[in-house]
Amino acid sequence: MSKNLVVKISKRNNNGAEAWEGTVNLPGALPTKLAKSKTQESKFSTRSAVTAAAKNFATRYGFADVRFEGITDAKTTTKKSASKRPSSSKTRVSESNLSSVLS
Repeated sequence: MSKNLVVKISKRNNNGAEAWEGTVNLPGALPTKLAKSKTQESKFSTRSAVTAAAKNFATRYGFADVRFEGITDAKTTTKKSASKRPSSSKTRVSESNLSSVLS
């Protein structure tokens, strides 16, 4: 048995409601969706609920680690925007200089 469990996470919109799904790829079996243990529902309300279910599945069946594929976390994909600082190279015009320039 493989030591790493590969889970593909996907985001679905069902009639305007956002839902998350996790698909497990087990060796020798077809891709299988993760489901909640109580309701047997394969749609999760948050991404963290899918990752928690995958980690519980991995520990229950003896996998050493879980690797997630698919949608990446928004916090890790956003880039820091450049700050809008005023340039220090701009020259300032005083009243005395302004009057001499305008005349």
